[in-house]
Amino acid sequence: MKKLFLIGACLLALASSPALAQAGGPPVVVVQLYYSGLGTGHVAVTRGEGKTEDIEYKVTNIKQHVASETYQRVFTQLYQEGYALKSTFSPGDGSVVTLIFDKK
Repeated sequence: MKKLFLIGACLLALASSPALAQAGGPPVVVVQLYYSGLGTGHVAVTRGEGKTEDIEYKVTNIKQHVASETYQRVFTQLYQEGYALKSTFSPGDGSVVTLIFDKK
């Protein structure tokens, strides 16, 4: 009887481990798009407290498409990780746009 109980407990532990492994990453990611001046833009991707990645890009008269290519690259990565756009907002002056992504 003890062996049967032990085998059942081991099978239960094995069955629950993959679910925990798949849960990696936060359920919500916050992305802020803003310009710091003189053609320099930023995409700040925050995955939790102290886990912010700042992606800087330069926009010139010749390369005005750099911003959209940077946004496309970041959004594609988030969609590949299983995130979907949930909400957007701006503080009112339009200098910062905040996007909220969550996992499906």
